[in-house]
Order: sequence, then structure tokens, then C-alpha cells
Amino acid sequence: MTTDPSAKLKAAKNSLVASLFELSKSANQTASSIVDFYNSVGDDEEEKLEAFTTLTESLQTLTSATSNINEIGMDLIHGTSNDALKDETNDASSPSSSNAHSKKKRAEKDPNAPKKPLTVFFAYSAFARQQLRADRENEGLPPLSSTEITQEISKKWKVLDEEEKDKWRAAYNVELEHYQMEKQKYLESKKNR
Repeated sequence: MTTDPSAKLKAAKNSLVASLFELSKSANQTASSIVDFYNSVGDDEEEKLEAFTTLTESLQTLTSATSNINEIGMDLIHGTSNDALKDETNDASSPSSSNAHSKKKRAEKDPNAPKKPLTVFFAYSAFARQQLRADRENEGLPPLSSTEITQEISKKWKVLDEEEKDKWRAAYNVELEHYQMEKQKYLESKKNR
């Protein structure tokens, strides 16, 4: 049974377009998840750096996959052998590839060290998140995704009056003072050991 080469090419192009669409959708979901993760990290600079590193690595992987799909598409159009494509794909995805990045090891945190307080928005966010989930459950509505919850919380924060925001800021300042005193005690005790 012989098949029409133009039909094969058309099917390959359709498959390529579908793959690119799925890749794009995955890229958006990854970026959204990383932003949610970053927003939940808090004020710890090391954790923020790790979140951005994870985002960068994810985007590099997606870029590499996009490049591979583009090469495959070009090869399909120009009729390159599938064996050459398999070799290129295996080389690009191998762990010994020059594109592979090793993760930097973070310094271990002392479990006895005092924890920084949540920033004003994140403290409000934690409170509002619980309230939003409870309200939706009480109303019999389906739960929201993390992204949707974050968007709703951001909207609520933007329309919150200054008096209410000042209450959250005052609570943060109290927590920050307490943290700074605890940190000073911790550093002194660490010095004296």
C-alpha cells in the first residue's frame, strides 16, 4: 500500500502544530506555577533566588524543546532522515549535554534561627486565602486554582481601604520588631558559643 507523500507531510505538519500548541500551553502553566511559588516564598532572598533559578531552568528546557520541535518541522519540510532527527534529539536531551545546568547547593539554614515575618501583602494573602476558600465552600462553589486564588486576593488587596491596610502594616511592624529582637539574641548567642 502506497501513501501520498503530501498527505504524510500534511499529517506531520498538523502533528507539529498540535505539539507546538501543547508546548505553549505547558510553558504558560509552568510560568504561572513558578509565579505562584515565588509569591508564596515570602521575603527570603535565597528562596527567591532559587525560585528564579527554577523558572530560568524551566524556560531554558521549554526553549530547547521548542527548538527541537522547530528543527523537526524544518526537517519534515525538507525531507531529512528520521535517524538524524533521533540522534539530534538524544544528544540535546542527554544529561551530559552542555545545556544541562547543575543546581547550586544552598547553605543549610539553622533550625534555631528566628523566622522572618511574612510581608504585609503575604500576611494578608494567607488570611484572605483561607477566607476565600471557606466562603466558596460555604456557597457550594467549586474550589479555585492557585492562580485564580492569587488573582482574587490581589484584586481584594487593591480595593482594600488604606485604614485596613494600615492595620496589616502595623501588625507587620510589630512582628518585624519582634523578629529583629529575636535575631539579635540569636546572633549574640551564636557569637558566644
